[in-house]
Amino acid sequence: MTRASSDHQRVALKTATFAAVKAGGGSQAIGEAALTRVGQPMLSLYAATHEDSRFAGIDVALDLDLIADQPFHARALASLQGYDLVPRAGGAASPGAMPTMADAIHLIHEAHDVETAVLEGMEDGRLTPAERRRIKKEIAELRAVLAEIEAKVDAA
Repeated sequence: MTRASSDHQRVALKTATFAAVKAGGGSQAIGEAALTRVGQPMLSLYAATHEDSRFAGIDVALDLDLIADQPFHARALASLQGYDLVPRAGGAASPGAMPTMADAIHLIHEAHDVETAVLEGMEDGRLTPAERRRIKKEIAELRAVLAEIEAKVDAA
């Protein structure tokens, strides 16, 4: 059977799914939070290029794009059909957008990274220069996420 879509086009859809899952906080976080109808194992299969028979359903693709706060799937579909996806004036992509679930998940992950770095550094009762650098790096990444969320709150 010859399909209308090419292998290359289907890989582009897998890539969109992978990007949306990653931007949304990862398949484990999305699955644990039950943010779509499928769990972590299926999200991983939907994003895996070696799994050529399983793709995210359109409702799952929409959920993932909304969680990620970016139209990964819509953009891929438009591009693969020769169209450009352009945001509407005043749409969700415009300044003043509210914080999203992806922001919350990103915050949780970065805070966990700080926690892990601090706890691992405390294990032997002293901080090595490498442990201090790691903790400061994780704190800086957390601050950046907090600043992004604060800017969205201020603009809302």
